[in-house]
Amino acid sequence: MARLGQSCQEVFLQPEVEPKSNIRFLDATAGHRRRAKEVQASAHSGCHLCIIVWGHYGVASLCTQREIEDIDLVCGLSWDPQRAVFNGIQYWAYGADGCLDYDLVTIDMYLQSDIKVMAPNSLVPLDTESEICHTIALTWLHECYTNHTECRVAMNASPWCPTRLIDVRTPTGDPRLVVSADMNGLSAVPYVCLSHLWDAGSVFPLTTANEDDLRQQIPFADLSPTFQDAIRFTRRLGVRFLWIDSLCILQDSISDWRIESALMDKVYEYSICNIAATAASENSGGLYQRRDPRVVTPRQVQITRQGHIGTYVFFEGQT
Repeated sequence: MARLGQSCQEVFLQPEVEPKSNIRFLDATAGHRRRAKEVQASAHSGCHLCIIVWGHYGVASLCTQREIEDIDLVCGLSWDPQRAVFNGIQYWAYGADGCLDYDLVTIDMYLQSDIKVMAPNSLVPLDTESEICHTIALTWLHECYTNHTECRVAMNASPWCPTRLIDVRTPTGDPRLVVSADMNGLSAVPYVCLSHLWDAGSVFPLTTANEDDLRQQIPFADLSPTFQDAIRFTRRLGVRFLWIDSLCILQDSISDWRIESALMDKVYEYSICNIAATAASENSGGLYQRRDPRVVTPRQVQITRQGHIGTYVFFEGQT
């Protein structure tokens, strides 16, 4: 069962209250109201529900805009009258002036007996490098180039190609730099881009001194974890070519940088997808991250209302 603080237990255990939705954003008396600072303290104390709420990007964003002392968080349960079950937990916020600020957090909730049918993908992998996550990415990409006209054109053969690309499928296993104009007359090939945070200490640069060597081989072991992950991920997507700014633009040539930086919009426009290393604060961070099991692990909770007792499972929603 979920570990809940006293206040969160009261959300679910109200045997004298009729089972119905109490999500009424404009009604200041609706739902279960708490100071944001109390939710923060409860999260730090280990309440599974408060951990999800306090870690949500909507709450984090709100707390950068307002003083935490001026925020009230209100929690309500959503009731499906047709099925006679609860189907979600919703949080919204009021400011110090008593006005509604935000509809903040949606937490999915299902009867335990329905979870396999209603939410078969509720077991979120703890590591984003998992096979499940890669399968999802492949599914999204397949959806793009089969059902989206513009994406399909880019996947089959875009009308433009960057000056240089990284060939990630070579006989030696090490990638190598290629000049698109030299690729047997091919004017365009499908390729993937990488967006990453620069930090001088871990970026492997293309220079006028090493360009010829890198056209033979880019030592995989010398690359940062983010670059290595991007190469592996590109291979798993079934794509041969990858574009990385520091390896595809001469870093010691002002003239090359001026030419290539002017083409940057095209680089991203014509790639079949862009890998964004948003979880890493530096190139040593890699593409993947370990999720907090307290947030993504589905938790059981018993809801007691007038004439309704049920065991439910809740987990973080998609909004």
